[in-house]
Amino acid sequence: MDEESRARARIAQDNHYRILAHEIVSMVPARSTDAVDKVQAFLIAQYGYPDVRDEQSLTLHDAGCLAAVLSVVDRRAKVGRMIGGRIYLGEARSIGTQDARFATDPRIDVRDLYVRVTLDTGVEAFWLVSELMAEYPTGHFVPDYEIPAVL
Repeated sequence: MDEESRARARIAQDNHYRILAHEIVSMVPARSTDAVDKVQAFLIAQYGYPDVRDEQSLTLHDAGCLAAVLSVVDRRAKVGRMIGGRIYLGEARSIGTQDARFATDPRIDVRDLYVRVTLDTGVEAFWLVSELMAEYPTGHFVPDYEIPAVL
């Protein structure tokens, strides 16, 4: 694949995730009783869920965490993550496979994909979406992280 084709694929993938994040974020805050059904219907239409992961349902809490994770990629936000007592800071860049490829199979559960983060050290890291969803409510994954100014 030539560079121009890769760039077009990257733009298409970014647009796809931008739409996904917008749809989930717009559905979840309503806190209506059918919000979970709407999110699940959306994921079924977009990714074939629950065919890939029908043993694990997506709760309203999970949908909110997923929306938070996807929104950082959409905004290319600064993020912070604590792993083994160490703090890693960087910029969320895209979502795809662990080997930096875009997810092209529409049946892949988005929770099984990876957020590509360019760490402040310049190293590319790949963080599993499902792990970030679990770490978000505990504060081990922080969207829009900024280092506090020293007084």
